[in-house]
This record gives sequence, C-alpha cells and structure tokens, in this order.
Amino acid sequence: MNAKKAVYVGRLNPIHKGHMRTIELMLSWHGMDNSVVLIGSSNAPFSLHNPFTYAEREDWLHLLFPGIRSVGIPDYPGDDIQWLRHMDQILQLGGIVPAAAIYYGGQPEDIQIYESLDRETALVDRYDPDVPEISASKVRTFLAQHRYEELRPLVDERIFNQLVSLFQKEKWPRLI
Repeated sequence: MNAKKAVYVGRLNPIHKGHMRTIELMLSWHGMDNSVVLIGSSNAPFSLHNPFTYAEREDWLHLLFPGIRSVGIPDYPGDDIQWLRHMDQILQLGGIVPAAAIYYGGQPEDIQIYESLDRETALVDRYDPDVPEISASKVRTFLAQHRYEELRPLVDERIFNQLVSLFQKEKWPRLI
C-alpha cells in the first residue's frame, strides 16, 4: 500500500461505475486514511447537467464507500486559478500537501489540469468490458429519456432505485 495521499475530484452527478472503479483502485492502492474525494460543482444551480444536489451526491458516495473522506468544492467558471487555489486550501485543511499528492482520474481530461502543474497523476482504466462507454452525461441522458434498462448496468444496484425514483419524482418535473 502506498502511503502517499491520494485525491479524486469528480462531480459524481450522479456517481456511476466508472467513478466507482477509479475510487476503488485509489482506495486499494492508498487506503481509506490516505484518500479523499472532492465532490465538484457543489454550488452548481439545478439543471439537466447538474440535476442532483451536493448532499444527494455525497450521500450516494458514502453509501457506496462507507468511511471515505469527502468534501464539496464549488465551481469558479472561467477561473481555473481560483478553483485550484480553493482546492489546495481544502486539501491543506485536511492535512494534505497538494504538490505531494497523487491525483486520480478516469479520463485524460480529468487529470490534465494537475499535469499542467507538474503534479503526480494516475489515469485509471475505468471501463468494464461489459460497459465499454460510461459517463455521467450518458447516465443523465438515459434518466431523461426513461431508458432505465440501459441505465441499470452503468450505476450500482444499491443506488439504482433511489436514483430513478428521485429523478422521476423531483428532478424531471423541474426540467420539463
């Protein structure tokens, strides 16, 4: 097990099996005590792109990964420098030296900003042979189009029913 601190930043809107695979590998390599998840877009207004609140996303994360350390991080549209400054402050408050941590991602664009700062990164192959394409955009599209059987393989069974029910009863009526 690697004692280096590990960070995963994701919107998790909603959390899907690709996010889960990345987090699982991070935890297996660094352990629960050395890992943290920053839930992005914690301040994002409701939209089809952001249908779930920070609290809902955090609840699902903790259901799937009991004991994991997590905190929200707001968006700073068009201001990556301010966003990075805020992220570093959050990490420092948690006892993590930002420049000494390893940043996990499931797609190249997830880690690009950290690589531009010469920070260590780990790109995880988050694709399962049974689910070759997975993204939160695809999950949200399947929810909006009521394509639940196509959605089912993309999200964990422990949250599937709650995810669909919440979207149908509370989210979808606000979008149409």
